Amino acid sequence: MQAEPITTIPKNFTVYKSSAGAGKTFTLVKEYLCLCVTNPREDYYRSILAITFTNKAAGEMRERVLSVLNAWCNNTTSNTSAFIMLNLISKQLNLTNESIQVRAARVYTHMLHHYSDISIKTIDKFTTQVIRTFASDLGMPAHFQLTVDTHEPLQYAVQELLSKAGEDSVLSDVILKYVMYQLDNDKDYKLHEALYNAGKLVFDEKHFDKLKTTQHVTLTDYLTQQQALKKEVTTIATNTQNIAKQLITLMALQGLTVADFTSGSKGPMGQVAKLLTERYTIASYEFLDKAGVKKAISDNAWYAKTNAKQVGASIDSIAPQLNSLMTELYAVMTENKSVFILTQLVLDNFYAFILLTEIDKLVQQYKEENNTALLAEFNATIAQVVAQEPAPFIYERLGERYNHFLIDEFQDTSTMQFINLLPLLDNSLAQGHSNLLVGDAKQSIYRFRGGEASLISNLPHITMDENNVLFTEYKNTLQRNFTNSVLNSNFRSKREVIEFNNYFFEESKQLLNPLVASYYEEHTQLFKEDNTGGYVSVQLIEYDRVEQYDAFACEYVLHQINNCIADGYSLGDIAILVRGNKDGATIAEFLTENNINVLSDDALWLGKNTTVKFVLNVCALITDLQNYTAAHSVINYLYHNQHTTQDQYLQSMQSLRSKQAIAAVINVTHPQLNFKTLQALSLYDAVQYIVMQFKLMERAPNYVLSFLNNVWARTIDGQDSWAEYIEYWNAKGYKQSINQANTGNAVRVLTIHKSKGLEFDVVIIPKINADYKFKRNEVIDASSLNIDVPMGLVTINKKLEPTVLNNLYISEAISLQADELNTLYVAFTRAVHRLYVLSGSKIKNKEVALELDDDKCATINAIVTKVIKNSTCYDAATQCYTHGTLQPFVQKHNALPTEKLDVSMNEKIWFNELSIGKKHTLINTAVTELDQKNYGIVLHTILAQMKDITDVPKLLAQLQLNGELTANVAETLQQDITHLWQSNAVDEWKNNPITITNEQNLLTHLGEVLRPDKVIECTHEVWVYDFKTGETNTSHSQQIITYTDALRHLYNKPIRGKLIYLQKGEVNGVLVL
Repeated sequence: MQAEPITTIPKNFTVYKSSAGAGKTFTLVKEYLCLCVTNPREDYYRSILAITFTNKAAGEMRERVLSVLNAWCNNTTSNTSAFIMLNLISKQLNLTNESIQVRAARVYTHMLHHYSDISIKTIDKFTTQVIRTFASDLGMPAHFQLTVDTHEPLQYAVQELLSKAGEDSVLSDVILKYVMYQLDNDKDYKLHEALYNAGKLVFDEKHFDKLKTTQHVTLTDYLTQQQALKKEVTTIATNTQNIAKQLITLMALQGLTVADFTSGSKGPMGQVAKLLTERYTIASYEFLDKAGVKKAISDNAWYAKTNAKQVGASIDSIAPQLNSLMTELYAVMTENKSVFILTQLVLDNFYAFILLTEIDKLVQQYKEENNTALLAEFNATIAQVVAQEPAPFIYERLGERYNHFLIDEFQDTSTMQFINLLPLLDNSLAQGHSNLLVGDAKQSIYRFRGGEASLISNLPHITMDENNVLFTEYKNTLQRNFTNSVLNSNFRSKREVIEFNNYFFEESKQLLNPLVASYYEEHTQLFKEDNTGGYVSVQLIEYDRVEQYDAFACEYVLHQINNCIADGYSLGDIAILVRGNKDGATIAEFLTENNINVLSDDALWLGKNTTVKFVLNVCALITDLQNYTAAHSVINYLYHNQHTTQDQYLQSMQSLRSKQAIAAVINVTHPQLNFKTLQALSLYDAVQYIVMQFKLMERAPNYVLSFLNNVWARTIDGQDSWAEYIEYWNAKGYKQSINQANTGNAVRVLTIHKSKGLEFDVVIIPKINADYKFKRNEVIDASSLNIDVPMGLVTINKKLEPTVLNNLYISEAISLQADELNTLYVAFTRAVHRLYVLSGSKIKNKEVALELDDDKCATINAIVTKVIKNSTCYDAATQCYTHGTLQPFVQKHNALPTEKLDVSMNEKIWFNELSIGKKHTLINTAVTELDQKNYGIVLHTILAQMKDITDVPKLLAQLQLNGELTANVAETLQQDITHLWQSNAVDEWKNNPITITNEQNLLTHLGEVLRPDKVIECTHEVWVYDFKTGETNTSHSQQIITYTDALRHLYNKPIRGKLIYLQKGEVNGVLVL
């Protein structure tokens, strides 16, 4: 009998587990293009959906796909990566390079003509597409607005809540008690900020269903529940203390004291006495862990042998009663421990929980009033549909459109997002189509956004509702089709950097909780043996105070930057990675003060600079001379920046304490700070006056100049009152960064989270210290916890360990360790050539490990110290680990010049020099008149940037502020542009077009980048404008034709072109095409 042939079922679900620098994006693009060129249809890319998690990642992947196709079509061999990919695809598909290039050319041409059909998008955009398509099926009202932004509804909710407080006495009392609790527990005392941060919980997908149940619960209901909780803890405490009283009474009747018993006040009877003399709290349950208490019960050990003669007989006579009562006390406390602790923890957060539910109600109110829906809530809605229907109606059409799903950064996927993708994957796999996921559990650092690293770590096994038949089918489909592929070659870093990371994370793995260690099972990376020249330095230090460490960290960073510059690196090759914006601001300010150009979006906030704060505090005094808080800050700044002596400082502070007039106090040492003069000035003039008087440009030039620009911009916008500016500043002005236009060659300062996906020749990490901060709050269903409320809020920390919610604590502790180590992994793997790390530990601060089922969840500081000290590369004398050798760096390209911004300022104040008949320009400048060519350039720039005529004064004012124009030239430009606007040459522009797009790049089907001055979409047609200020040329008309051709692929309307020739004061000609 002939054996049946064995049929191999293709595995169409591939999971790529990719370490840092292993070519994840390369692999994703390669697989995407494989699918595109394998199918004979030139538009098959429409059947592929690639999902990323950020707009930036989606844009980069789309750009990479088009770049590779362009290189193949044009044989651009300089694009080495594209041809490496071509060879790999050729081998994988068993096709010649030439045949792939022919197919790719057809695909590329079709993509360029149907650019919007390329489905490479974020998961949020995909979910939006689903919701828009099936809005009526999901019960959505017509014309609703869908948003991912939670700031506006949350801001509204908090402000409404606070505004209601004055009208509602019950709510006012709740808020007051919430503030008192925050203060008593050293928590955030800034009410608006504390409520805003607490309110973020209403957008957490895990809490949607729980909070829905609170929509109709009133404040009175909550306060009734609170009384029930208080009664519960009081009852438990009273019952426990009654037994303790019996023990103490029994002791006293025998004429005994606590000192007569074993270990006195620290012994069993001493612990009993504490239950009565101290307030009964969660800490009281430490009684159950005392060895003396256990020994007294088990061994009847009530007194020491050395004390037997004096008290032995008396104690022995009551020993049976002692043992009975102590056993009863121990049993009662053991029985009530979990309920008491949970009840107390819910009580601790009860006011926060009440306010959270009120915020949630106001968010719902905002959504109804503004016809707005939040994307996060729809993930939950879709998940409910997915769990109930075998072929969810919301995916019927989408499932038919897309055959393949490529999911990037899967470690950042939330459980709910994955549930929502399962039907699509299942449908695709059932039809024999290939799908893939790419991710790295080691780089999961976005848990605060819902990312779940264990999803990719556990695949193909998924933890879902075991009783749900649909989920069981999905799980079986994934397991049948699963293929695991590990990308373990590092193409980013030098050998020495890779060797360090291999060593560090292999050794760290031994100290990790088993779940976290599983993320690092395949972390070891391969490298080219000859790819040498890297260097790693890890410096360990000890410190007493945080300020001491911060100061050392700043000096350490500056020292390493100077060393790198000496070795041939430019500032632009160096990145400083920090844990948070506060650390980044400290370092950025220090480097700026030491003439190091810095580039940073978050670290260079104006509101973080002490000099800017000083100006604002003076401004606060201008509006309110009773503001003693601002006065204290002003006097402190003047003293610490050597504007006053110590005696003057002490005298001024003493005067303020005695509530003397603020103006009089400050004018003793600084008579030039005349508040009456300042009150008479405009906003900008007053700020400029303060800057001049205290020579602030010398102290923080970039910050001060940027602040002046910011004030001037608000002035131009019509916000020239102090009240308006302060309101703007407190809302968002403080987050404005210093101007960085002149910092092309600059050190990057950014958070580790923002560095993810990037690489830098030199990476400096000045602070890796991290304590486990148990601060996450969780809304719990309390109905099954034997406490008297249906819902509550608890902070997940060690206090939960002895309760029925122990699993929450263990899970959080493990997740925190994963967060911290993964953050280190991302930081350490950004470096290409050099990695510098500073790790500090506090003197006499013993690291405490968390005991989790006999597995130590060691802190990151402890792990770093132990791993580094155990290495043969560690020098105990210098407390420094080094690997590799320092080598000179040869720039591949000429480094950008380091430009120093000229921040000198005319020290004459206009109102001190004012005389009738003289003309003054806003800023001194050598430019008095522009020649025709330069005039044309400026005119062209303004026309290309303005939306309408109202923008012109702002643009001209900014140019004057920057010293690029005089007032005379600005006035002439204003007249010329107004003349153009009044002509019929720009009618389409003036007559309320749908959209106006200024100077945006266009990609042609040949891969050329075009940049028309202005694209104006009207109701029935689209116009493209191009402004010319020179002589006419035939190439100009060809250029406008090229623009119109490119735009025809983007709009379903007729495209018209217009060339507008300009000379000073005249529209010299208009050519319509």
